[in-house]
Amino acid sequence: IVSPVVDATEAVKGEKATLLYKAELVRSEDGTVRIYYYDKDMKPLDLTKLDKSAKATLAFKKNKKWNKEEFALNQTEGAYVAKAPKSPSKPFNIDVVVKEGNKELLTAFDNLD
Repeated sequence: IVSPVVDATEAVKGEKATLLYKAELVRSEDGTVRIYYYDKDMKPLDLTKLDKSAKATLAFKKNKKWNKEEFALNQTEGAYVAKAPKSPSKPFNIDVVVKEGNKELLTAFDNLD
């Protein structure tokens, strides 16, 4: 699944936020997630520009309320990797925030199952 990467301060703009990069989410059956970052032309991004770790939030609805569970991802072999918590309901969302200098970059993977 490929999603746009935007400046976190522009998240309120939704689809009108300026596209900075693209991110790809790859999930394994054991719950491991890998996030790969690309430039606008889908060429792999040089991850030395980004922090070594990223923050992720798994969001899911339970009893008609949104619940969130945070987890950390770490740079490993050209991607950010972590074992994601199991969502008790579907669909669910995973939002990832990584820093590039002083700027926080946000990518949102919505309606996952």
